[in-house]
Amino acid sequence: MPETPATSELRESLRGPVLEPTDEEYEEARALYNGMIDKRPRWIARCVDAADVKQGVRFAREND
Repeated sequence: MPETPATSELRESLRGPVLEPTDEEYEEARALYNGMIDKRPRWIARCVDAADVKQGVRFAREND
């Protein structure tokens, strides 16, 4: 999947990695304790600190 401007913006704004469905770690990262829930988010932000969380929430708000 080609890198989009939104993907680049998110990657550059976080210290932690951003996973996409094509990444090897994606399936394991999206797994939830409740196996009945099967969500496939566009990105998974692996936040390393509170600043990453803040940036991730800001990005989500601005990009629906």
